[in-house]
Amino acid sequence: MEWKYSNVLRTGQTMQGFLDEQATHLGRVNQSAARRLLDRCVRELAAAAAMQVSATDMATGQTKEKKRIRRDLLEQHFQQVVAISKREMLLKSHVHLVRMPPQRASDGELIARSHKIAATARALASEVRGQQLSENLSAEVLAKAKELQRALIVHDMHIARRSGVTKSIVELCSSLRETRAVLNGLVVKELRLGNPLLAGWEKAKRFAKKPGPKRGG
Repeated sequence: MEWKYSNVLRTGQTMQGFLDEQATHLGRVNQSAARRLLDRCVRELAAAAAMQVSATDMATGQTKEKKRIRRDLLEQHFQQVVAISKREMLLKSHVHLVRMPPQRASDGELIARSHKIAATARALASEVRGQQLSENLSAEVLAKAKELQRALIVHDMHIARRSGVTKSIVELCSSLRETRAVLNGLVVKELRLGNPLLAGWEKAKRFAKKPGPKRGG
């Protein structure tokens, strides 16, 4: 979760702690709808933060898995078929050359290209056997392409999940900020000016400044 959102969560939790500690002075505030809303926002925001971390970790893991499958598809399948087609094209005029996909080809482009590679492997089946390669090379190309497609679907699912959770985090933070303003009015009214507890409340509801280098001389 971005710092600006985790800062809102921490402030909400600090406000909860203050209100609980001063329950004898702020009983009516703690019984208010604003306090219940604060508790709900903090609870749901903490849960959303955990879900966001989980979705990010899963997406990262799936990205690594996609890279592994891509490498296998290119190095163990595409390169073999392309090399055979180049060799056979020099010997037989009817053999068409197939090329390796661009280095930055997308996952979708590799999946689409795999059908042409598989078809070439089938057409050059005798040459494939002559090179002591797998007789099922064509089927293996398509199977590896399907594996990449499944990994892509799962990856995109986790990305979509993270996006949805992030949207919820933004909405919850907005709600918590509004609740903070309502609670501030209730607490100030309850404690009244001059009450030393007000300083503690001001500190509890204050958003922290983002750490970083100081500007200026």
